[in-house]
Amino acid sequence: MVFNYYKLKLKELFQNKSTLFFSLTLPILLLTLFNLTIANIDSENLFETIPIAVEDTTVAKTLEEIEISGKEKVFKIIESSNYEKDLKEEKITAYIKGNKDLEVVVNDYNLYSSLVYETVNMYNHISKMYGKVLAKDININPEEIMDTYNKDNNIKNKFDSSSKNESLIFFFTILAMACLSAANQGIDIGEVLNPKSEMKYVKRILASPVNRFKLITSQFLGALTFSLLVTYVAVAYLLILKASLIEYLPKVIITSTLGTILGLLFGVLISLVLKVKLASKYNISAIVYVFSCFLAGMMVNTTPYVIEEKLPIIKYINPATVITKAYKNIYYFENNSSYLLNLFNIFTLIIIFVILILFTTRRRKNENI
Repeated sequence: MVFNYYKLKLKELFQNKSTLFFSLTLPILLLTLFNLTIANIDSENLFETIPIAVEDTTVAKTLEEIEISGKEKVFKIIESSNYEKDLKEEKITAYIKGNKDLEVVVNDYNLYSSLVYETVNMYNHISKMYGKVLAKDININPEEIMDTYNKDNNIKNKFDSSSKNESLIFFFTILAMACLSAANQGIDIGEVLNPKSEMKYVKRILASPVNRFKLITSQFLGALTFSLLVTYVAVAYLLILKASLIEYLPKVIITSTLGTILGLLFGVLISLVLKVKLASKYNISAIVYVFSCFLAGMMVNTTPYVIEEKLPIIKYINPATVITKAYKNIYYFENNSSYLLNLFNIFTLIIIFVILILFTTRRRKNENI
């Protein structure tokens, strides 16, 4: 009986055209578009030194030293007496104001201006770290601070593109979105736990003599199988696109599996918590999905830096951020310590979601007595 319900759930999902499009077709389309636009991002022939004007001379010297693979300069410092005019005439890509909390002024938002933003945000972050350490011990060598910071965090040189494929980080973002999209299937699972569900087949199932635990298990496994298949297809498609994924494949599979389970449970929890119509649950789930991705920096790459400074707890409890960080750690860090820490974060969230689902289900059951 459990296997029959499992097969029926799979059949239902594969026959739903809208589910197939948003869960399977959309990630493939996005990966294709990303491949067409940024697949050659690692080619040094495509990179041009970015002309910028900097107000502070010390900051200018620091930024001017940044190189790609120890060969080509990332930034070219331009003297500017009227930066607004130079920005409009495209003589410079950005103007950097201040000497502590640096501000970036741009005339157009593109790949190069985004690189300037990310670099300046990292500069601000490291400057604050130096300030905090030096405030405690003024005699410490500044170089020791950076060496310790890099060693403790196992950081690779982000600008060393000789051994890494920079476009992978964009593909990993799409995989994180695919994992979280399992929340759509989670909404349906939540409805099975809802005695007042609008779904007709749910009412029939709940009226049947089937054991409730076996019923929920079959529905959950069916949705999980479909969601995992969608994510694995996206990973396989990246291999077809010849993305440099082979060396990271075991970690990618593990992260995709746990991330998909987290996304599915996230949808179940949303469905159970909201006491609204089914259509409203799907709409709210979509809004929460987009907002979660926004907090993870998928839309504005400066968002994680702001959250890190203002409300750091978000990076541990926001599903999209946790999944994205796990993928990024696969790419940026040399050993497994930081990656395993993020997997532990995902697993912890899974446990918390399961507890909240059980608590909410029990509460719903008591309300209907």
